[in-house]
Amino acid sequence: MKHENKPIRWDVFIPCFVVVGGAALLGIVNNAWLTNVTYTMFDWSLSTFGWLYQIVAMVTLLLAALLLFTKAGKIRFGGPQAKAKHSFGSWFAMTLTGGIATGLITYGVNEVLIYYGNIYGELDGYGITPLTQEAELFAMGRCFYNWTFIPYAMYALSGLLIAYMYFNRKKQFSVSASLTPIFGEKVTQGIWVVLVDVLSVLAIALGLASSLGAGLALIGSGLYSAYGVEQGPIVWMALTAIITITFTIASVTGIDKGIKWLAGLTSKIFHVLLVLLFIIGPTIYILNMANVGLGYWLDRFWM
Repeated sequence: MKHENKPIRWDVFIPCFVVVGGAALLGIVNNAWLTNVTYTMFDWSLSTFGWLYQIVAMVTLLLAALLLFTKAGKIRFGGPQAKAKHSFGSWFAMTLTGGIATGLITYGVNEVLIYYGNIYGELDGYGITPLTQEAELFAMGRCFYNWTFIPYAMYALSGLLIAYMYFNRKKQFSVSASLTPIFGEKVTQGIWVVLVDVLSVLAIALGLASSLGAGLALIGSGLYSAYGVEQGPIVWMALTAIITITFTIASVTGIDKGIKWLAGLTSKIFHVLLVLLFIIGPTIYILNMANVGLGYWLDRFWM
């Protein structure tokens, strides 16, 4: 399919710019108010639609499993004669680093402690006492839920739909085009395509902002703990500039160069850290907790 340079879609750009720019401006003017509002909205959505999130997660995992173990999983993007542009290792590295972003680096450590110490009160609903062995197992089980099969099933299903519609059905490379099997061609026209694409861009932009914020907090606290570098606007702006420039260069140079190289380097660092973690230990404790935590999660999979 021929790629064409298209003009800016102002009907998508302007609403996204207003929302993202307005949120950033509010954060500067009254960060406490913005934090309170966003936390209230998050708490409301979780308490109101928590059941729906659970259903979507389970259905997504089942659909991904069906695609993997049925004939549909043998469909090749681009047609039966299409060849992979990169090796499995390169695709795996790009998928791994593109999916977890700063999430696993940040929450891979502190999310266990959040549940273990009942920081947000989640243990109260299960009658589990914080800082006990049961809380320890619950924390590990929740982390297996949050960072293993289910999130990657969501990534995979979303990517599969868009890739299939683009490479095999010759539709536009957009989220709205992936919805045509359900809603028909009308979803790619008029107000519907604008609505879908605005929501998609906002989800990506706000997700990147969240990852950037978590990354800044992680790097900043690490610099302070290791080297005593005091945190402040100058340090945060310098870190933001470095991360943004790196991301921009990788994106502009494309998958073949920047993204592939950066993903390969990052995945190698992950694997080195993983090996060092097992060597430094406590290895037996890590293996035991991983085994028990996985069992705890699977035993309560539908709960």
